[in-house]
Amino acid sequence: FCLSRGLGDVYKRQVEGEITAQGGLVETSGKTIHVEGPDSLVSVGHGGTWLLNAENVSVGLSLADLAEAELLAGASVILQAKDNVNFQAGITVAATGNLKIAVDSDGDGAGSILMNGHQVNFTGGTGNVDFYYNPTSYADSSGDFVGAVTVGTGTFIPWMWVHDLADLQAIN
Repeated sequence: FCLSRGLGDVYKRQVEGEITAQGGLVETSGKTIHVEGPDSLVSVGHGGTWLLNAENVSVGLSLADLAEAELLAGASVILQAKDNVNFQAGITVAATGNLKIAVDSDGDGAGSILMNGHQVNFTGGTGNVDFYYNPTSYADSSGDFVGAVTVGTGTFIPWMWVHDLADLQAIN
């Protein structure tokens, strides 16, 4: 993992090898998180949680592969962003673990889950998927993730952030 921070100043932390917390919690946080290649391996195991927390989270092939392995093992994966979670690859696994994606962690009303034609597909699994997001319309959010998320026997719940009374009234 490479973490960078600052205005023009870049501080990098390269972690290679395996990070293991069987049944525990691994939190990967920073302004920017870059997950790449086979040397980036997190293993939290059944009942464990891997939390990735950054300004923006980009789900590329390496992150999708690692998330799939953890979800298959029965772990929970949380992708949390101050602004956006941007899919550049899909997550397809018969998951027994749970996936939570939350945007707008600073509560300013900005932040989206950008699927870009990719899917989260848990067909054949028992895992749950929860999205916490800002809808494009509070009055009609029914189409926000149509065709983008499929679950097996688990559930998919798209939770809409409500920032003020106007947002709440628009749901009605």
